[in-house]
Amino acid sequence: MSTGGELIPYDPKSKKPLPWWKQLGEFFNVSGTCRFSIFGLFLMVTIVPISRYALPLLLENGLLIDNFSQAILASFSWYVTAALLILQIRAAWVHGGERFSCWTELNGEVKLRKPRDLAGLMEDSQRRGMGWPAWLYLTWVLLPMPSLSMVADLNLRVNNGFITVESLYGGFVLGGILATLSLILLSFLRKYFLPGVIPLRGIFPFESMHHHHDHLLDNPEEVAKLPRGFAVLLAKIGLVRGPGYSMTDPSGTERPLAGHLELALLLGLLLSTTFVLGIFEHILFPGSNITKAIPTIGHFALMVAILTTIASGIAFWLDRFRFSTLLAASIFGLSLFVVRDYEFRVEKVIETAPSLVDAMEAKKIPAVNSRNPRQPSQRTLIVVTAPGGGIHAAAWSAEVLTRLDQRWPETFRKSLGMISAVSGGSVGTMYYVDGISDPEGGVPLEEVRRRAQQSTLEPIFFATTFHDVLPLTPLDRGTAAEHFWDFTLRSTGRPSPKLSSWGHQAAKGELPVVVFNATDVKSGRRVLLGSTAHWEHGDHSSEVAHEHQEACAAFDLREHHLDMKVATAVRLSASFPYVTPISRPSNDEDGRPLMPSVRMGDGAYADNDGIMTALESISQLIDKFSRQKPEERPFDRILLINIDNYGTEATNAIFDESGGQLEALSYATIGPLLGLSNVRGASQAERGKLEVSFLEDRTMTEQEVMWVLHHLSGRANRGLQDSGAEASLGSEDFQFNSQARRKAMNRLQQMGINADESDETTTVSRTVPDHAIAEQSGPIRPRRSSGPGLYPIQFKVVTVPYHGHNDPPLSWKLSSEQMKTYEQAWNQLTAEADAWSTGSSQDIDESEDIPPLQAIENWLGPPEGKTSPQSIADRPSREERNYQR
Repeated sequence: MSTGGELIPYDPKSKKPLPWWKQLGEFFNVSGTCRFSIFGLFLMVTIVPISRYALPLLLENGLLIDNFSQAILASFSWYVTAALLILQIRAAWVHGGERFSCWTELNGEVKLRKPRDLAGLMEDSQRRGMGWPAWLYLTWVLLPMPSLSMVADLNLRVNNGFITVESLYGGFVLGGILATLSLILLSFLRKYFLPGVIPLRGIFPFESMHHHHDHLLDNPEEVAKLPRGFAVLLAKIGLVRGPGYSMTDPSGTERPLAGHLELALLLGLLLSTTFVLGIFEHILFPGSNITKAIPTIGHFALMVAILTTIASGIAFWLDRFRFSTLLAASIFGLSLFVVRDYEFRVEKVIETAPSLVDAMEAKKIPAVNSRNPRQPSQRTLIVVTAPGGGIHAAAWSAEVLTRLDQRWPETFRKSLGMISAVSGGSVGTMYYVDGISDPEGGVPLEEVRRRAQQSTLEPIFFATTFHDVLPLTPLDRGTAAEHFWDFTLRSTGRPSPKLSSWGHQAAKGELPVVVFNATDVKSGRRVLLGSTAHWEHGDHSSEVAHEHQEACAAFDLREHHLDMKVATAVRLSASFPYVTPISRPSNDEDGRPLMPSVRMGDGAYADNDGIMTALESISQLIDKFSRQKPEERPFDRILLINIDNYGTEATNAIFDESGGQLEALSYATIGPLLGLSNVRGASQAERGKLEVSFLEDRTMTEQEVMWVLHHLSGRANRGLQDSGAEASLGSEDFQFNSQARRKAMNRLQQMGINADESDETTTVSRTVPDHAIAEQSGPIRPRRSSGPGLYPIQFKVVTVPYHGHNDPPLSWKLSSEQMKTYEQAWNQLTAEADAWSTGSSQDIDESEDIPPLQAIENWLGPPEGKTSPQSIADRPSREERNYQR
């Protein structure tokens, strides 16, 4: 061992390297301290195969690359992260012997380490060569290649509409070259920015480029001549000091060892890059596409690099004291949540929000000719449910809404009264309603579909690093998605829309009522984030308000004089589990709460279909308007269009084949969780179908009862009409569903009363006592048990299913091939409708195999049809119709 007084020339032949098995034993002895780096390498190697073959629906779309610049940054981040992980392992390997006092041989014998001086450390480092050995360079070059090759194969197969083979592979090669140049540049920065660090062989790549003409790697006396600088100051104050961190040179100066400050420099550059991107993304230009320049796998590599560098540094320090790194990280994470929380902004408004009934009364729904010759022109109120399901639900909801709008341009938009949206369906609904909110400068429907298919995965993944891993700002993953959606809405030059602004337009009949359904996860109750209040204002006092609360079991935001941005409401409704966090409402400027103590989560927790809110609204409208004469109410019938994102509308359960031992293992370990998840979805679907059937039975029964009364009173009053006597209520033409008519006729025949369809064509009247009218003049309780109205309203449900060729993804990103499937699925629906035919118009209401678009056409008229809007004022009065008769 050198004493340090003479020059030690480096001669690779003068000292034989350790055999490979002893080097392997040496590595395993210190590998525990770099376990996080090894785990990081394991993640880098396995994440792509897991995403492609184990969890494709959940993770595969995170591997998509959309353009040449994203290909460059994906390759660059992958190679830089791999180099950083190798550097961490090399530093722990070199300095682990100084840091830890015990040594375990391969035969299991435990020995105590003998401390080395600087000369001995340099002598031992000569075995490692000038820089990285050739096999390590080769490992670094080859390590990302399998993953990048699988990424390229996926993109060329499903995403070739966005990127070509030349752009993809050219970007990968250029990214690798830029990573190599960056490492060379950093090696120069290391030499000139950290001159006081003791240089050692084999730690940093490209080391030989700096020491061909000096003896800094061989002679401790040369190290003593180095300037002290910032690195020596850090060692002096104790930040980089101690065994494995620093060593005394022959002049008595404590100097940091190579590896630690270099890693800190790289970590600082990564954090600075992340901070600058975060400032642009969240502060200067909230919601912009800056972070979308980096693909998701690039954000993943950035997160791995930052986390492993921090975790390896903490482990190298704490392992000497036998303190758990994971315990320290847990304590740190818990301490962060003591001082921060996930919040969303809500504001108080003074004015009273319009109600659902107010908005419906303002509608001017066009009357269309029915295919059934027994029924004259009628006005159809449309209610739509847009269920959840990630970006797939957003894309399909927007596809259905915009295509229906284009198929019935004169009818659908004017007849659309309400949309109940959940989770991903809220995103598609938001873009559609925003597109039609400004008739003059609105967004084209093609652009609406494109917006709904935009990826939000990159902003959310970046916010994971920027906020959850590095709590630099209070802006979290949910805020990132909210800013992105709000920025997209403002891209047309209009201000950020609020629920109240859409509510004012709905009160004028210009927009449909929109309800974004969320969930209070503390109580399990639905939270209605609507553009209007859910219940009519006249019934919100005294006992009826309590009954409303029991009936709907939900918190109505607008009813409590609260307001928020539309993007905020969508963010709360679409808080996909673990992708965006569960959050609470912010307080006012004085620190007082504006809302109850709720924790808002995805609306799918309570009702993934949004059917409960829609059925409550329909029941309320039927209770309200079935007591009004047809010429006094804004619509004659209600059509509920249920958007089915997965084409799963079936009466019987579908049982797949057994998955073998893998299925047995999964259900033995996480079976209860899978059971809870599956039961939640199945029970929600069953409850929705049951509620729909109850409402259908109710409306059908009301029509049967009124048809019987109509038929019997018509026979009794024919003599009065012939003699010129006037009925107290007057004559009205009833509109009945053919199925209700047939059921009523059967009931009459069972009672021995002769009834045939010829009686229906006769103009009839019915006499209702005056006291009955007086009893109905008071406030109507909007409860389902309030009994049938005098003027029944028809109700029908149509499901519009998605029958695409690919399995819908569960992530927030779509490939170019998946984007095409939505138009293909719609074209399939139109082809089915065009090819369908029926024997007679009488069978339309009772046909079970009628295509969904044909069922809608039966109520809205033929596509591209011309209809004349007919408001309450435009309808002829009762006297005019009697005179015409």
